[in-house]
Amino acid sequence: MLRRSVLLLALLASPLAAQTIPGLDGPGMDPTVRPGDDFFRYANGAWVRTTTIPADRSSYGSFNIAAESASAAVNAVVHDATMAPAGTDLRRAGDFYTAFRDTVATEAAGLAPLRRDLAHVDAIDSRQALARYVGATLRADVDVINDGALHTDNLFGLWVDQDFNDPTRNAAALLQGGIALPDRAYYLDPSPAMAEIRTAYRAHVARMLTLAGLSNGDAMADSVVALETRIAATHAIQEDTWDPTKGNTHWSQADFQTHAPGLDWPVFFAAAGLAGVDTLVAWQPAAITGISRLAASAPLASWKALLTYHAIEHRASVLPGAFDREAFAFFAHTLSGVPQQAARESRAVTAASTALGFAGGRAYVERDFSPAAKTRAEAMVRGIVAAFDAR
Repeated sequence: MLRRSVLLLALLASPLAAQTIPGLDGPGMDPTVRPGDDFFRYANGAWVRTTTIPADRSSYGSFNIAAESASAAVNAVVHDATMAPAGTDLRRAGDFYTAFRDTVATEAAGLAPLRRDLAHVDAIDSRQALARYVGATLRADVDVINDGALHTDNLFGLWVDQDFNDPTRNAAALLQGGIALPDRAYYLDPSPAMAEIRTAYRAHVARMLTLAGLSNGDAMADSVVALETRIAATHAIQEDTWDPTKGNTHWSQADFQTHAPGLDWPVFFAAAGLAGVDTLVAWQPAAITGISRLAASAPLASWKALLTYHAIEHRASVLPGAFDREAFAFFAHTLSGVPQQAARESRAVTAASTALGFAGGRAYVERDFSPAAKTRAEAMVRGIVAAFDAR
């Protein structure tokens, strides 16, 4: 192994490496840099010097370029969906795309897309009603293993995958949630940079609530940030979240009531459609316990403020432009450094392609996934499986 590594480094150090090793981006390399001194600059130096990050991105690389290559086909699928037969999944997605682009209608609709959500939050008058609401809003929006999606601002996230203990069945896992910022550190890290982000976030929450016509937006924002901070304090750190030996914790529904008292779990599971599931995985058990305690101890008014704000944030892209611009200004510009928001047309295609789901996948395959491409993909998968077997 060592000899092969030395030979590879020697070959990479050659100015002819890009021409002699298939798959390397020769023009993107900088052979004037010794790979042992700075391998990143050696491998990518010329590309970094000559590539400009688009104004609507915070970063740019090969995956973005590949996505752009595929986006033309996705655009065609979405545009064709507007002419699909009425009542089909494709047409519904096409109508979604058309509606998303219609900013005149969006402005005229005002808060209409939000009214039902706000009414449901406003109707929360007991701990049982709180459990029912957070159960009804549970979504399969996290995935630790396959795509590394750890964040949800719903109180919990749902992940369904092969059971680690019994690969013949699938298991449902609950993950920590309830915060809008990306990670617990944004609330708890005492560094000046994080403190600055928290100040900007609190101002953003107040602006979103005020835009929604809530006269006490400032006070509600204080309540939202305070409760999210308490939730974040219960969260597991990412290093522990990535560790299956710490996350693979199977609890029966009775165990949730015993190990994580506070939330009305029977009501939660019933509202989430999980009443018939005997055992779930509590992926971050300490966090689930902590969040459940807060469901019983934090004032209902604080919970309603938090859920109101989250409902507004969820709908920001389909509310009048002031909401959309404010959401971009904080989450994309302040938080991620994106200078400029993508054009509405581009975002409409992205939103509609997400809404298309499997219907869009079928249309994409019919249009752009040739038998030859399928053969190449199957060969690649066989090669990957063979490599795993060898290791």
